[in-house]
Amino acid sequence: MKERFSAVFHSKQRDRTADYAGIILKKQWGERENVKKNIENIICRVMQRTGFDLEIKEDLCGVNMTYHFIHDYVTYDPDRLQKAAAEQKVEVGLETYITAITLHEIGHAIDRQALLDSIPQSVEVMKMKQGIPVPVIYADPVLLGKLIEEDERNLICEKTAWENASMLNNMYQLVPFELFNAIAEQSLGTYETKLTDKKRRLARIVGTATA
Repeated sequence: MKERFSAVFHSKQRDRTADYAGIILKKQWGERENVKKNIENIICRVMQRTGFDLEIKEDLCGVNMTYHFIHDYVTYDPDRLQKAAAEQKVEVGLETYITAITLHEIGHAIDRQALLDSIPQSVEVMKMKQGIPVPVIYADPVLLGKLIEEDERNLICEKTAWENASMLNNMYQLVPFELFNAIAEQSLGTYETKLTDKKRRLARIVGTATA
C-alpha cells in the first residue's frame, strides 16, 4: 500500500511539475505556435550540426519523438516533449532535452538498415497480438516468450541508437555529457522495466507449470 501511495504521489508531483514547466515555457516562448516553431528550430539546428536532413513532422500522438524508419522521417509531439522534459529525474531545460532526443532519433536513422531487417519479426508479433487475446498470450509461455524476444530486440535498437547519439554528441558537444547520460539512462529504463516485468511473469508461469 505504501509503495502504491508513493507511486501515485510522485506521479502527481511530476504532473504538477510538468504543468508548471508548461506555464514557464509559455511565458518564455509565447503561445503554442511559437512553442512549435521553437521546437522545430531546435530539431533543425541539431540536424544541420550533425549533417542530417531528415524530414520533420508534427504528430500529436503522445510520443515525444519518433523515427519512422520505413519512410525515413521524424515526428514530434510538442506537448509531450514539454511534459517529458519536466519528468526527467535530473533537471534539464527543454532545449537540452529536445537536443538529446533529436540526437537519439538520428541514432536510429544511422541504424536504419537493422530496423528494416527486423520488419518480418515485428510483423509476426503484430499478427499474434491481433489474433490472440492478451490474457491468452500472457498465460502461454511460448507466446509470452515471443513478446519477450520482441522487447529484447527493441532494447537492443534503443541502446544502439543512444550509442550512436553519444558518438555524435562527443563529436559536436551539443549536450553536457552528464545531462546526456541522465536522459539516455532514464529513457532506456522504461524499456528495461518493461522487459523485466515480462520475464518475471514468464518465470512465474514456468514455475507454476513445473511445480
